[in-house]
Amino acid sequence: MVKISDYIAAIRSALQTDVQSELVSEHARSQLLGAIEVLDKLQGLMEWSPEMLLEQSAALGSGSERLRAETRDMPEPPERAHENADVAEPEERVRGDAAHMGEWVDWLYAHRGGLDADRSRALEMLVRDVIQAALAAERRRISASDYSSMT
Repeated sequence: MVKISDYIAAIRSALQTDVQSELVSEHARSQLLGAIEVLDKLQGLMEWSPEMLLEQSAALGSGSERLRAETRDMPEPPERAHENADVAEPEERVRGDAAHMGEWVDWLYAHRGGLDADRSRALEMLVRDVIQAALAAERRRISASDYSSMT
């Protein structure tokens, strides 16, 4: 899968190799250098920290296990997530864990009619808590970013 940062690097490269040599005015060259500088800063923001991704993966994985424990008496819960421990890329690990959480959400809504209201609400709250925990890691990372230098 191609990352956004790869697209930004390709755009930056094209600007430097193809566009910069064609510019004749100093003003146009300085504007191009400014655009390249912004792309460099954006590229740095596109890479999530591995620690944050592992935190997300842990939240989603433990949530799946909690859902499995809460639904062990129910018919056909989603299969256990594919073992992500051997996945080297943290982004791929989170993507797999998020997909598995999506399977749990689909399962929950498919079996909602067979659940009493309290149990349905408790499972929905569990899913919500798991997703919030995964998103909290992103929010902490985003709020730590310094956008002031992008002026």
